[in-house]
Amino acid sequence: MKIENIKKFLYPSKHKYLPSVIIGGYERGGTTLLSDWLRSSDYFSYFEIGVLLHEDPISFEKDDVYFKNFKTELENKGLNLDISFKSFESFYRSIFFDSQNKRSLFFDKTPKYMENLGNVIERAKFCDKFLIISRDPRCVFYSWSKRQKRKSETITECLHRNLKTYSERYLEYYLSSISFIEDERVLFIKYEDLCLDHICIKQKIERFLSIDIETTQIFERETYYDNVKSGFDYNKPFEALEDLSDDFQIQILQKTKQAAIFFHNDKYKPQFIDGWSKDYIKAKKLIKKFDLKEHSMKLDNGFYFDPIGYYLRYPDILGKNVDAFKHFELHGIKEGRIRR
Repeated sequence: MKIENIKKFLYPSKHKYLPSVIIGGYERGGTTLLSDWLRSSDYFSYFEIGVLLHEDPISFEKDDVYFKNFKTELENKGLNLDISFKSFESFYRSIFFDSQNKRSLFFDKTPKYMENLGNVIERAKFCDKFLIISRDPRCVFYSWSKRQKRKSETITECLHRNLKTYSERYLEYYLSSISFIEDERVLFIKYEDLCLDHICIKQKIERFLSIDIETTQIFERETYYDNVKSGFDYNKPFEALEDLSDDFQIQILQKTKQAAIFFHNDKYKPQFIDGWSKDYIKAKKLIKKFDLKEHSMKLDNGFYFDPIGYYLRYPDILGKNVDAFKHFELHGIKEGRIRR
């Protein structure tokens, strides 16, 4: 069978010019590096799109950040952005068909999709492959501080000043995606592994997406974007671990211990992963006991409820051994608790 016919078989016309995989993760967490890996396998996308953060493409125009940046990127390529489409399928077909890369494989990458993973999966019904890249909080916070520090302060001083805000932001991304950690549609990978264990991670992605990634290209890659260094810097994932004191590293991990599954596999992780595992296993048992879905239980108002995310977000509810869904209906709504 010719390659062209194989592609037609694997990617039928009804899915043409639609993303076959969607990427999310922490900002400064490796989503662009992962995107370059896909580009080495003949995937195409723009730097970031972000349309799935909204209920429909028409609402995308109200986005002051993603819409503006994406519109500018298209204009720089001599293309116009039309957001008059009611469906995401029509929107994607328009931007990819008009692209200068008429390929069979496309993807959408926006870090914030991780914080909205449930909604993104519901809106992208045409796609059944999602890649989420996590990163250790010490390294994420360090990278954020490098960009946000004042001229008069050090990176560590900026991190100290923003520790509470950074921790809340980090945990929100974690809590909004963790219910999909065992979903067959979603592959979670670590930025540290992506940088230091290329071959094993390459094989995982190849199996997950049924593609071949060119090894030489990922080792000697050239990025299209100025904010990402070409090639691999083997020390970059560990800048924070070298510069921050042991006491401060422990403080960061203590603040984000709910996300211990995302911690780098170093000497500190064993202190936290046991507590995470016990909470996760307990949540799974309660879900089975009360016959709940792990995520995406549709409510009468059309919204969705994620039981496992609810349990892990609220340890007090987990400790009571109660039905997460019933608690949310009877008490959680009144108390202002988040449903996913």
